[in-house]
Amino acid sequence: MIMKKGHRTALAMAAKGFRVFPCKPNSKEPACRWRQEATTDPAVIRGWSPEVNYGVAMDAEHFVLDLDCKGNTNGRDTLGGLEIDYDAMPATFAVRTPSGGEHLYLIGNAPNSVRKKELVGAIDVRGDGGYVIGPGSMIDGKPYEIIEDHEIAAAPDWLLKLAAKTSVEPAKRDPNIELDTPGEISRTRNYLTSAVAQGDVAIEFCGGNDRTYKLFNAALDHVSPEVAYDLVAEVWNPACVPPWSDGELRAICASAVAYRQNEIGSSAKPTTAEAFSEALANLPAVIQPSSVSQGMAQQIFFSDLLTRRVEPVEEIIPGLVEKGIATMLSGPGGTHKSRVALQWGHCIDAGIPIFGRPVMQSKTIYLDYENGVSEMTRRTQKMNARLKLPSADGQLFDLKRYGTPMATVSESEIEKLPWYDWLENYLCKISGHKFIVADSTYNILRFTGQAKINETMVKEAINLLDNFCTSTDSTMLFLWHPSQAGQERGDASGWSVAWHNAPRARLSLTKDRETPDAFKLKVEKRNNGPEGAELMLHWRDGVLLPLSEIDGAQQATLLFEACISAALKAYEFDAPIQKQKHVENWLLIEIEKLAGFKPSQKQIKDQLATAMGKGRLRYLKGFGKQTAGYYPPETDPEMLRLIGVDTAKDQKQRPVAVNQDESVSSPTRARPVF
Repeated sequence: MIMKKGHRTALAMAAKGFRVFPCKPNSKEPACRWRQEATTDPAVIRGWSPEVNYGVAMDAEHFVLDLDCKGNTNGRDTLGGLEIDYDAMPATFAVRTPSGGEHLYLIGNAPNSVRKKELVGAIDVRGDGGYVIGPGSMIDGKPYEIIEDHEIAAAPDWLLKLAAKTSVEPAKRDPNIELDTPGEISRTRNYLTSAVAQGDVAIEFCGGNDRTYKLFNAALDHVSPEVAYDLVAEVWNPACVPPWSDGELRAICASAVAYRQNEIGSSAKPTTAEAFSEALANLPAVIQPSSVSQGMAQQIFFSDLLTRRVEPVEEIIPGLVEKGIATMLSGPGGTHKSRVALQWGHCIDAGIPIFGRPVMQSKTIYLDYENGVSEMTRRTQKMNARLKLPSADGQLFDLKRYGTPMATVSESEIEKLPWYDWLENYLCKISGHKFIVADSTYNILRFTGQAKINETMVKEAINLLDNFCTSTDSTMLFLWHPSQAGQERGDASGWSVAWHNAPRARLSLTKDRETPDAFKLKVEKRNNGPEGAELMLHWRDGVLLPLSEIDGAQQATLLFEACISAALKAYEFDAPIQKQKHVENWLLIEIEKLAGFKPSQKQIKDQLATAMGKGRLRYLKGFGKQTAGYYPPETDPEMLRLIGVDTAKDQKQRPVAVNQDESVSSPTRARPVF
């Protein structure tokens, strides 16, 4: 296989002693668990998919000075000023980035940037525990290119000292607050335990740095840095994927201490004596019996109810989502809850029927804590194209980066946070009914301690969501992960019976074990309708639809064209698909992306054979250095003659193209060189 230029450069970087690892195509995002899988092994590097970028891992002996271009601030200009103040930089290995910045590789031990802390204006440090994208990689068609191919130079002492300095004062402690009391340590431990139970941990290349930084800040509201580190290392870090090293964890803790806006222990509770005095001062007056009829409850006779007008039950999606309440959509990971919710949101926003059911058109508000803008962009464009939807008018709130909940739920109270009030006021200003998707429950509501299994608090939390719907003229669909026990029972419930009983309506999504890419949507509970109804949905081209809405001929055409496209791409990379060998994984991904579903190896081989019969591909046997496999029909005639193919006879046997506008020609095609 002919390697991409970037991969040849990756081999060169590995030869310099740097560990390298694959990144996703056209991206800076690792395509593996890079801390564990970064390598200098040439055989591993040569086995990478042709389209990937690659990263260069830093170590304790090397770092990169990252000179950014940010508006009017240029890292190269800043470095020039530093050279005037200190001394000139040595000539060293340098790479131009696609944005116009530079990566200067240097020998020395410098701390890695945490949360993009700048060394000085538009200059960052990528040291031990960090990485940069390697030369030869591409972003939007623009390369990381070597501009100075010098030997890597030792960093000057003044730069190492500057990199080791901190430009901010560490957060102060309030001398009146007693830190590290048993109560505060217990509260912090419960918070960390709850985060682990909810899967709220750091996952590599999924915002792990940011999540860990925020977690330390939450802990530092209650305990000292020393205790915060010990608790995070003991309770939370082992659940991270992968766990942070001791040095990495201490660096993030130090950054959280240095950059805090609040004093350490700012949320610690007062001593017992102070709390008791405060409670006595705030005790309410004794309630008189007469006050019961003055606002604590409304007394209504049943005879009055018999004469009242009954309002009809309205539904956003008939049989699935009732208007004006919070409906739970539960299901384990991998059942496409987020995609179904987004698909419904787009259809409701456009007034397009869902599964043949007329919807109540409403403005969609999607609160996304889990997917991010890039993924939501891909899904939205795919869904709109597949379902032929008009221009979307709904709104996406990207909350993945900040993770701001609407309320916190402890074992004794629910506290509404500023985001709750802001969103409530914002939605009240939007005319008409709103359809809100909360993705997901444990992000929009932050449970602490054992609150998640406290029946009283779970009921209060669900009531909070229902009340939010009432106050904002909205309907909410909140996404929820069942416990393992709930999955085994088959009712998608768990954690507490309150999660089973408190929601007025529950839907579930589960994989169908008998049918590939099929999922069961079931009505688990409805206060105003029948339960137990099931609908089988099938994954096709980015959406989930019942079979009645899938065009079989269209899917067959998509698969046929996807297989041809993959065969041509394999040919371009000198790795043609062969009849007797399995199709490589990177080609399976390409076919799935184009066809909308993952076909079997047999389905792909059948489609390729059909394409050969229709003259869309040609199969050649191996000859000398020529690899056997599927080739374009216009393959170089001279090469065909050398391997014994009668091109004149072959042309007569080839069928005429299906479209009259198509013509069968045999130009010589030059193979791409990378």
